[in-house]
Amino acid sequence: MLMNYHELTMNESRDSPAKKKQFLVISVGGFGIFLWALVTAGFLSPVQISEGVFVGGGEFVYKPMAKDYASSMGLARAMCSQLDIHEHKWVDIIYALYLDETAVAGPDNRYMVGIFSNDSGPDGEERKRSLLASNNFLEPRESSDTKFLQHKSVPYEVGILPTNIKAAIVHFPYTNGFISLLLNNYKVLPAILRHVKSIEGNDGIENFPVITTCSVEQQMCTHYAVSILLKFVSLLFTSFYL
Repeated sequence: MLMNYHELTMNESRDSPAKKKQFLVISVGGFGIFLWALVTAGFLSPVQISEGVFVGGGEFVYKPMAKDYASSMGLARAMCSQLDIHEHKWVDIIYALYLDETAVAGPDNRYMVGIFSNDSGPDGEERKRSLLASNNFLEPRESSDTKFLQHKSVPYEVGILPTNIKAAIVHFPYTNGFISLLLNNYKVLPAILRHVKSIEGNDGIENFPVITTCSVEQQMCTHYAVSILLKFVSLLFTSFYL
């Protein structure tokens, strides 16, 4: 008769050498995997900021949300599925715009995820129509508090953002996982904000729009901090979210 490992060891004491060895091996292995995930996600990588230009902009079709920034990638993946874009192929097509300070994560952090319809080639207008058409099939809201809405209950909106604007630019590792999202929240975005605040003339800024697009294939996100977007992005958020 065949017996599995648990049946063979069920009468063995928890303090037995074999049990202790098993626990040690599992613990060391799990810790090693966790350390590897941290390193590949950029935990030890410096946030190197350069000056450049954000060449995107124009008509932006987006969903505005007020939640933890970590939820933004879930919305980006949902948008990929809706537009029949492979999750690994959405770099420079789908963008997340983060508006608020990230020192404290929570439901008050405002962001938008969307596409620049004029920057998506011949497919731009078709993608715009597809996204806006989905507003006719929104799921009912499960909460009266707008800050806890699921993205499937939020309609797409359209706004205009300036093009070819000066930006502080960061390229940072991205592994398409939860650890990358945490590092984005607590390492990358705060470093960009500190850099912007250190620039002469920006000392009074409390928040700063950061535009992010990521490549899963290249395992890299590109972040653009653009001061001129502050007034534009703020206007895109309706009083419903403020």
